[in-house]
Amino acid sequence: APTWRPDSRAIAFIQDSSGDQHFRLIVWKVPSGATSLAGHVGRAAPHLSWSPDGTYLALLSEPQDGEARRLVILRPELREPPIVLAHAVGNREVLAWAPDGGAIATTSATDPGNIEIVSIDGIARHLTAFPHGEVTGAAWMSGGNRLMIAGNVYGEDSAQVVTLRAGTGVPEGRRTCVGTISDLRAFGQGVAYQVASEGRFYAVIDVDEKGRLQRSFRELQGSTSLLGLNSRGDSVLALHTGLSSPPRLLVAPLLGPLGQGTNSPRQPIESGAASRAVWLRASDGVFVPAYVWSPPQSVAPRRAIVLVHGGPTQFSPRTWDAGVQLALRRGYFVVALNYRGSVGYGARFESRMHDISGQVADVVAACQFVRRVLGVPRGRVVLWGHSYGALIVSRAVATQPAPAGRAVLISLVPDRL
Repeated sequence: APTWRPDSRAIAFIQDSSGDQHFRLIVWKVPSGATSLAGHVGRAAPHLSWSPDGTYLALLSEPQDGEARRLVILRPELREPPIVLAHAVGNREVLAWAPDGGAIATTSATDPGNIEIVSIDGIARHLTAFPHGEVTGAAWMSGGNRLMIAGNVYGEDSAQVVTLRAGTGVPEGRRTCVGTISDLRAFGQGVAYQVASEGRFYAVIDVDEKGRLQRSFRELQGSTSLLGLNSRGDSVLALHTGLSSPPRLLVAPLLGPLGQGTNSPRQPIESGAASRAVWLRASDGVFVPAYVWSPPQSVAPRRAIVLVHGGPTQFSPRTWDAGVQLALRRGYFVVALNYRGSVGYGARFESRMHDISGQVADVVAACQFVRRVLGVPRGRVVLWGHSYGALIVSRAVATQPAPAGRAVLISLVPDRL
């Protein structure tokens, strides 16, 4: 994803203009709009991270198919060749700069439960966060003396966040939550992260240097994402999307009860229909969750769209969506499928992310539900897949008999067929 430089005067992003997945790193200057080629970075992961002073860009790169992922830094302003700090790191998208810019935390190639701290001189050391699990995210606390690490313990469905001393690796605290933790980042004096849980996500601002849990938006229905702090640093700005209501801006104190929030200054949008949760049984006996929106009874004819999200480590939310509400007004049922491997339903469910044949069976089960329960004939069912979801849909429609009358494939990568 495009990444702002800390001084907000440049944006870095990865470009693949030829379709061969050999990427170029581009820097776009603000406000001039000038772009420059910062370097060729091979088969790069999409995550980029600027150093705190904006001098370096860090990324994870795979030189060739089958080769180990590397930790690379470069200085875009000088257009120097990339510097390889570590020739083998883990597969998780974890890049966390120390506050002083002297080191980067990433995942270990040899032990998924370890964090590897690599200095910009290329010296690496390991900290063990989950002896019997895997690391999924990391962020430094403001003083640079502690790291907050997210991860999963094998055999358990809950996710955990552990605070480690950066120098010794000694744990100082641990929290457990139901769902999947992602997007750890420094936020004020603490660390913020997102928790995906059963079709929604909520933001948490975790412990500061005094060990206080500052703010959790778990109690709000719907999904909440953080925008930033106010100028005084004592209130949080967040965007909240309800189960049946459009996004609104929230202002809440870091400590104390949640504020009432304020609506966005744009013209208010009326609330829409809410979804209902169902569990679908695939042909191999696995149950998968989905969310169903129903059109008004007065609207005809009855049709259906089955949404298949990308990822696979993503999920389809059950919250308000403008496209879904428009489809309802046109007489469509909308079914948002969270196939096996989707996040937010426990580590064991997420561990099935590479079961492509099972995911195809999940899509077929969703189409059977539309026909048998919602009463929509096969010819009026549309499968709608994005990215990895498009891959699943393309394989589902190749089964006999075809589960749907039509399919829409968005951002499908042809060489994955």
